[in-house]
Amino acid sequence: MENNNSNKMLVYIAFVLVAVFGVIYFFMQNNLKPQPPVQNPPQQEQPAPTSTSNLPVKYILYYGSTCSHCKVVEEYMQKNDTQSKIGIQLKEVFNNQQNSNELVAKAKICGLATDGIGVPFLFDLENSKCIIGDQPIIDLFESLIKK
Repeated sequence: MENNNSNKMLVYIAFVLVAVFGVIYFFMQNNLKPQPPVQNPPQQEQPAPTSTSNLPVKYILYYGSTCSHCKVVEEYMQKNDTQSKIGIQLKEVFNNQQNSNELVAKAKICGLATDGIGVPFLFDLENSKCIIGDQPIIDLFESLIKK
């Protein structure tokens, strides 16, 4: 009887080993298949900053598509036709990682902490100054339009 149990155990162990090696072989074969090469999209040259008007860009306004304070600035700009009077480039940061990274770089230029930068955020290209918040940005626009 003991010899019969030993034979059953040996058959069981052999079956388990064959199954384990079969699974390993299957996965090894699938991982060894040549993969198609990853193609990087062609890099496009970034155009020089332009505003929506023909004015040279003096300010970059970083905003978020769902930001309520940004909407206040946007409504002010539309009501006062600000972009035809001031060279402003708009850059959305919530859905554009490149613009978000650029915003962080501008904040560093101004010596601001980069772990909680908010929008709206206006960067003065000529003076390397940062203006944050809807009312300070609107106040600046009003002073520039009155000039």
